Amino acid sequence: MFKKSYSLPVLNIIYSLLVFFITTFLIILWSYFNTQKVLNKNVEDYFNQSFNIAKIVLEEELKELKYLSYNISDMLRKNKTIEHSEVKKYLDDVYSNEELDLLYIKENIQIHDFSSSLFDIKSIIEEIDNNDLLYEDNILSLRINNENFLLLLYQKSIIDPQSGQVKYKLFIAKILNNNFDFVNKIKTKSQSQEVSIFLNKERISSTKYNINYNIEEFNQSSLLKKENQLLSKKIMTLSNRDSLSFVFLTNNTVFDELKINYLKYSYVLILIIVSLLLFLFFLGKRFVVKPINDLVIYTKALKDNKNVQYVSNVKEYNALAKDLKSIFLELNEIKEQYSIAIESVHDGLWDYEINKKMYLSEIFKRMLGYGLNDVFNEKISWFLAVHKDDRRKTLKKLVLHLKDQSSIFEAEYRIKCKNDRYKWLRVRGKAYFDDKAQFKRMTGFHTDINEIKSLQEENKKNEIMLYQQAKLASMGEMIANIAHQWRQPLSVISSISSSIQVQIDLKVFEEKTLYKNLGKINDTTQYLSEIINQFGTFFSSNKEKEKFLLKDTVLKDLVILESIFNKPGINLIITLDNVELYGFKVELMQVLINIISNAKDALIDKNIKNKFIFMRSYIEENNIFIEIYDNALGIAPSLKNKIYEPYFSTKSKQTGSGIGLYMSLQIINKQFLGKLSNNNYSFEYEGNTYKGEKFIIELPLLY
Repeated sequence: MFKKSYSLPVLNIIYSLLVFFITTFLIILWSYFNTQKVLNKNVEDYFNQSFNIAKIVLEEELKELKYLSYNISDMLRKNKTIEHSEVKKYLDDVYSNEELDLLYIKENIQIHDFSSSLFDIKSIIEEIDNNDLLYEDNILSLRINNENFLLLLYQKSIIDPQSGQVKYKLFIAKILNNNFDFVNKIKTKSQSQEVSIFLNKERISSTKYNINYNIEEFNQSSLLKKENQLLSKKIMTLSNRDSLSFVFLTNNTVFDELKINYLKYSYVLILIIVSLLLFLFFLGKRFVVKPINDLVIYTKALKDNKNVQYVSNVKEYNALAKDLKSIFLELNEIKEQYSIAIESVHDGLWDYEINKKMYLSEIFKRMLGYGLNDVFNEKISWFLAVHKDDRRKTLKKLVLHLKDQSSIFEAEYRIKCKNDRYKWLRVRGKAYFDDKAQFKRMTGFHTDINEIKSLQEENKKNEIMLYQQAKLASMGEMIANIAHQWRQPLSVISSISSSIQVQIDLKVFEEKTLYKNLGKINDTTQYLSEIINQFGTFFSSNKEKEKFLLKDTVLKDLVILESIFNKPGINLIITLDNVELYGFKVELMQVLINIISNAKDALIDKNIKNKFIFMRSYIEENNIFIEIYDNALGIAPSLKNKIYEPYFSTKSKQTGSGIGLYMSLQIINKQFLGKLSNNNYSFEYEGNTYKGEKFIIELPLLY
């Protein structure tokens, strides 16, 4: 009897197999217990999606109400009274065709009701009217006769174009109580088994008459399991702090099947891993363990002084192995550096080679909402996924690049993501050609610029809003100027008419004097009419560019401001060239009047004794320079750049909006492609030295 000994390689193999089987068992155990966690996440995502669908259905219903309200508003504007036959017929048709529950119009205190619902519409209207409610989110809850009502309500005020006052108030609504059509839409689109809606704790609508659960069963959890059913409660808080709950019900069998499939695929994956490891084990035994055993036997033979044949190429083999190892390490390092560089720039890489599958990086797919395993037919889908409004210009740039008319292909376009929404991307790429100048390959990057585009759009909206505010501020100042200029002419008309009336009463008037006085009245009214015409021209909505003469336009429009400068004793001295310009005449005048008005306010606020405002022009090369300067001591150098910021003003809040100079800069830069600047300025006039602020407008001349 003897004790069998095992070699070290064999012991290592046994140890490796033991570790492998223990690891495999732990993976199976982890996979089993992790399945429920994954399923819970899937269940939560499923019901969140159902809740989002319910919100979308609510938004669609509100859009329909809004659309109907605009149609009804147009009809009411075209007819003088609600009792008009066409209006009444149209409202009756709308109510019957659109399945509305509530439709009425309020004219002062009179209510015209076109509703014919089975609900107590009269009480609902009284509740809405008595409480004078605000409908910010258009979802309204009411308590009438101890019964809860939930309404989708849209209100619209209709303005009388002649008086500018609210003539009608339109109320249009759908009542969600027992509204099977509404909840059935949610059920169909969310693919739920049942859907119920609760207002606080009271069920107001459901796809099923009898339900086997109570809203209070949910307690602190939003998920409830009953037999083979799963229920989820999603809460929406209304503006009056009432709680609106959506309860979605689905069969639990779907998720049980998902669990079984998940485990089945886990077992298949583990089997593949086991097979792969066994294959690697036998491969290692053949090409790693056997050579090591041979080396051990060879070393033992040397130790025992046995006859051994020397293998001359062992050193060469070792040297080659070291070189290969060094090359592999260097390649892995380069690959890692390249991957880090690609990942850090957050750009999506794409690579297209003829007759080969197009490569899309993980970041590129993630930009469009696709996973690594999602199917994406790149060659066919790319051009169709580009927004139809961007295809033509993008294709044009691509064709120019392929014709070697541009060094790089660069474009910005919207592309459809997996969720069917569009995202803005910037693409940069380069095409490569073979020796015969035939297209071979194209590689490039996609950059996500969706947020930048959103900010640009938001800035554009803010700029439009600021422009409108500036124009309204100018209009308010102009109206004040007109009112000031009208006082004296109206006083003249009043005095002459009173004098004529007294002469008639006393029967002492002369025909010649009467005609003379009537002529004065006529001249004065013509003057008032001319001021109104100037005001209408200045605030015309015409946005077309036009040719106009600078001096004629300025002198004509500044008539409106004449009295506002004369009263405080301001001398407005104008020396302009009557050159022809091309652009938005009204907007240029808005800039000039804004700068002149600021100078006028500065002269008055600083109580300057001799008040001067100068406007002059000169031509230099292909540009005309318009200078406006005063003797109001100037603006502090620290405020030189701040005055062009929106809502910054050196005036009080009552007299300055802070948007005039900001919009003036935008108009000159963007509408006229010119420049606007300012600086402190000292000058002499009539033997005296003055200091003030000079604004310089530089505009290109029309040739």
